[in-house]
Amino acid sequence: MKVKYINYYSVTSTNDIAFNEIKKINEINSPIVITSNIQTNGRGRNNKVWFNGSSNLYYSFAIKHNTNSLPMYYMQIIGGLAVYNILSELIDENVLRLKYPNDIYVLANGSKKIAGVITEHFYSYNEICTSIIGVGINNKESTFPTDLNAISLYNLNLDISNSSLTKLLSDNIIKLIKSDKDMILGIWKSKLNLTNKNISIIDNKTQSIIASDIKLESILSDCRLLVIDSNNNVRIIDNGDSIRYDLE
Repeated sequence: MKVKYINYYSVTSTNDIAFNEIKKINEINSPIVITSNIQTNGRGRNNKVWFNGSSNLYYSFAIKHNTNSLPMYYMQIIGGLAVYNILSELIDENVLRLKYPNDIYVLANGSKKIAGVITEHFYSYNEICTSIIGVGINNKESTFPTDLNAISLYNLNLDISNSSLTKLLSDNIIKLIKSDKDMILGIWKSKLNLTNKNISIIDNKTQSIIASDIKLESILSDCRLLVIDSNNNVRIIDNGDSIRYDLE
């Protein structure tokens, strides 16, 4: 795959620009990558606002693809694993954690978020879909608001340019797109480390716990979680739900 790169110093949202740019391309499997050092109106899952510091990496990978060969939900796996893979080359993997569905944390006086991924999809025609993998990596940020549980590569005494992170990330995403899908799903499941963990479901608006003492039964092939609560009730958790569990 030949990737078209467009870099900005500051944007409102790399995902929005990526969507506008990919509309100009009719070919499938011809990705566009939009990057910026500053993002003024970035978003996370469930309409949450992503912390928009300066000199971090704000990245969007947009591609039109056939959903028969590359289902939409695999883009979630690919985004999370790609970020995990490149950070594991920089950070001791023993302290790196992939949290369902696609946030990356570092164990440092507890667990602190270093990167997040959001996937968005738009149907084009027939079985063709446009998918955008949006990534935020805390790179050069030295301090964070006190209410954020966050950490950066700078805080870990790591010095890497956004351009280097961009190349590593794009290469990993393309490699995963071309890889066996069952193998990718298996790796993703193992990195989540959800077995025997007590899971709580969090209300997206109030951030309060609405269900707790939930155990994982299985991770389904479409990336949803089949779980059982303390009353033996079965329920499904998907990537629209916010959950909390011990990452250590």
